[in-house]
Amino acid sequence: MIADLSHCDPEVLKIIQEVVDELNLTDFNIHEIRENSLFRIDTDSTSWFLKIRDSLSRNWIAQIFSRVKLQHEITVSRQVNVQQPQMVQAPRIFKTDNHRYILFEFIPKSRPSDPLQIARSLVEFQNSGLQVRPHILLRIWYNDAVILLRSLMNCIKSRLLTWHEAARIVYVWSTLAASQPKLDFQFLSHGDFHQGNTMVNQDGNLMFLDFECTVFVKKWAFTDIVRFSRLHVTTGFIDNEVVSSYIEEFKARYPERFNQLSVGIQIRLALIRKLVRQLCSGKRGCTKQEMKEFLNGTLLDDDKYESWFDEHVGFEYRES
Repeated sequence: MIADLSHCDPEVLKIIQEVVDELNLTDFNIHEIRENSLFRIDTDSTSWFLKIRDSLSRNWIAQIFSRVKLQHEITVSRQVNVQQPQMVQAPRIFKTDNHRYILFEFIPKSRPSDPLQIARSLVEFQNSGLQVRPHILLRIWYNDAVILLRSLMNCIKSRLLTWHEAARIVYVWSTLAASQPKLDFQFLSHGDFHQGNTMVNQDGNLMFLDFECTVFVKKWAFTDIVRFSRLHVTTGFIDNEVVSSYIEEFKARYPERFNQLSVGIQIRLALIRKLVRQLCSGKRGCTKQEMKEFLNGTLLDDDKYESWFDEHVGFEYRES
């Protein structure tokens, strides 16, 4: 087993061996899912996911940050399962040392396909009132403005955007953000809500994974659902069925909270952040040129965006 993972970091191998010894395993297989950080351990009778925090062998600042993220994920996962929301669950934690690894229950890969189930589960999670207190490092690092600025700098360094284009994006985004009042309720953002972090278990229940970016937000209600929506030029750069289901579910279940939101501006802010981030990340559902044309030609233009919103979202555009 260890020989097959000889390319892994020595600290990672040490943790794997420690977990295997504590589980008293003799006949098993280990599959590496994500390099040096996520593994599946299989025996004849059961399977687990083993998540090992990154930056084990890097500088002390990176180690502190990765440790904070792992501890936060443990806290949120346990909160979700203790509170037992009706429509969303988290994988059970079988074992953890609270700073280096988490051993989760294994969930077979089955992606959710029902837009209404996704919408209901996300709305419930975001408004669940979980007692989550993210570390200040996470609140700063995963702030939407900080994420946008980090992504813009990466795009400039990669010559995907010019300084002039980046300045225009910052101006439009910051002007729109300043127009949004702070929410008067606690709104929990998953922070990394995409197709790979949702699964359906054998009972048909929707499972959310990977809570290390989960924080309370003061303004941004649509970041999660827009991040989940696939970018593709043929669909108008948004998954209308999923986003519309989310809007209708939010409006029906929490009308007072929903009425505080400017839906058109919220989706616009989330889309600007998403396109800039995906432009520099390499994770794309369309070409770089198509994304830049949509960003510069539609999202940064008030009239064109409102026309796009009416056509592709199909919900009343409200600025306040």
